[in-house]
Amino acid sequence: MLDAAREKAAAAGLDNVEFGEGRFREPNYDGDVDLVTSNFAMHHLSDAEKREAIAVVADLNPRRFVLGDVMFFGTPDPDEPFYDPAVDDPATVGTLVDALTDEGFVLTAVERVHDQVGVLVAERFGNASERVGVTPTDRERGPDETREE
Repeated sequence: MLDAAREKAAAAGLDNVEFGEGRFREPNYDGDVDLVTSNFAMHHLSDAEKREAIAVVADLNPRRFVLGDVMFFGTPDPDEPFYDPAVDDPATVGTLVDALTDEGFVLTAVERVHDQVGVLVAERFGNASERVGVTPTDRERGPDETREE
């Protein structure tokens, strides 16, 4: 996949693009990041692991995060599953949106490809040093607790 991406970038005359491989918990990259994409990978994680993965991506401080994956826009039809419950753990769109917005992203596009597949585009605005998200202390706080400053 990376070779195909490099070929497409070269064919398009793009020379300001870098491609790398990493893992959700260990991105293996410490440079500037403008865009992170994840396609059909996150649905293998539990909701807590998805939240952790999104936090790790957010720590890279990208301007945009594009997530294309199995996700539920409503109640999935058990007679027409788009996933295998033995190995997959898709989240609702709301769960993913909450995780993204908690990390300071704003959803700028939602595309429903299928009742059980979608693409979310989340962006952060402003300079990297100005971007904010939920702090670890905030994550530990319960939903009914308020932050005192």
